[in-house]
Parts: sequence; C-alpha cells; structure tokens
Amino acid sequence: MVRKIISVFLILLFIPLISADIIGLGAKPIPVHNYITNINEFPNYVFVSGPSKAYSGPLCQIANVTENGKIVDGYYKGCSISVYAIKKGEYNPELTNFNDRFMNYTLILQKFSSLEKIKVIEHLQIHTEVPVTSTKKEITNYYEVDLSKMLRRPSEIKADRSIVIYFYIFTPLVALIIFFWIIKRRLEKENA
Repeated sequence: MVRKIISVFLILLFIPLISADIIGLGAKPIPVHNYITNINEFPNYVFVSGPSKAYSGPLCQIANVTENGKIVDGYYKGCSISVYAIKKGEYNPELTNFNDRFMNYTLILQKFSSLEKIKVIEHLQIHTEVPVTSTKKEITNYYEVDLSKMLRRPSEIKADRSIVIYFYIFTPLVALIIFFWIIKRRLEKENA
C-alpha cells in the first residue's frame, strides 16, 4: 500500500514536467507564415528551408521555398529551421522529393550537410502561442534576404487580428450601460 502511495505521489510530482507537446494553460497556437520578399533578385540560387542542426528528426524536413517566396509551413514546433541559398548548379531536387522520409532521412541530411550553401535566415519562427484573449489570428513574417548577411529577425511582421474578442468585451459594457440607464429612469419616475 505504501509503495502505491509513493508511486502515485511520484507520478503527480513529475506530471508538470511532461509538457513537450502541450499547449500552455490559457494559451492558443496560431499559424505563422514566412516569406522571402526579394527572392526574384537571386535567379541563380534555389532557396531551401531545412534543419539548423545536423542532427534533427524526420519531422524537420528539407523543403523548397516557392517561387513567390513562401517558406513551407507545417514544421514540428520542436524543429529549429533555417533557410539556405544554394547555387542552382549544385542543387539536387532529391533533397526535397523523397517518399519514405523516415528511411532516407539520414542519407538526405548527409547530402544536405555536404552542400555548399549560404545560411540566409537562422532560426525561423515556425510556431507561436498567444494568450486565449489575444486578438491575433495569425502572424506573417517577411524577410528581405542578402547573401552577404544572415537574418535572425524578420524585416517586417504583420499580425492578422480577429475582432470577435471586442464583441465579447463591448457587449457586457453596453448591457451594463443600458441596465444603469433603466435604473436611473425608474428612480427619476419614483422621485417625480
């Protein structure tokens, strides 16, 4: 019986430490989109997003940046992602076109690591959480890259906001104002 009580106590003690994929209390995740605004200025390069570290898991895939500059969404929140510029002659499309991600990932990472590439964006923001009361619906980061320097922060950040929260704030205020107005009118009628 004592062993069971100690076991339950230890489990309850360590539950707060197990929070890798849990959204924080009072928070909500919102989408984060990333774009390179001046991708057309580099016609001799292919831009690729991939893991910042050499030893990343298969959920941190290597992906092409689209022609309009969109950096792929949907990375696992634990991934540390950077964006690289690779000369078109040295780029191998096999790095981003693989079917069995879990079987070939080590080989693909080795090939990716051996490429001559320029890191243009380090530690891309791919996940964020905001308070439940926040008006933010999504965040869009814009990067203006330069091959001679590495960016750590976006050049511009835009946040789309929801106005629904204002409805929840102003509706009770309007109801309260109407309530006091009605009470005031009744008191005036009684005193008249």
